[in-house]
Amino acid sequence: MKIKTTIVRPGTILCWKEYNIFTKLWNKLKKRDLPYNKFEIIPTNIELLTIDEYNFIAYTPIRKYSKQEIHKLQSVYDNCVNDRNWEDIKAIINIVRPNTFNDSSTLEECKYYKKIDLNEESSEYIY
Repeated sequence: MKIKTTIVRPGTILCWKEYNIFTKLWNKLKKRDLPYNKFEIIPTNIELLTIDEYNFIAYTPIRKYSKQEIHKLQSVYDNCVNDRNWEDIKAIINIVRPNTFNDSSTLEECKYYKKIDLNEESSEYIY
């Protein structure tokens, strides 16, 4: 079994797709790509472990968070709901760093975040 591990910085946003089987099949027949519908923001430095390749994408802030911003992010993160959508993530980031996201902006359009490939940055261990 291969385990991949990656160190993820605070403020990184993980995005993945979580749909039921019928929605996946229907959109595959229609040849449509489903948008990302699940989001998670990382409040502290963590070591991310997976067994397979990462099946999500990550956006990391271009400028690292300061200690004060990390503490603010942790306190806001702890007081929010568990099932976060894109609007919740935008609100959390805008509380910590105001004016990062506009009302209609997406992660691809944001100049303060860049997309990273976790598979390239990970270390692989074989057990």
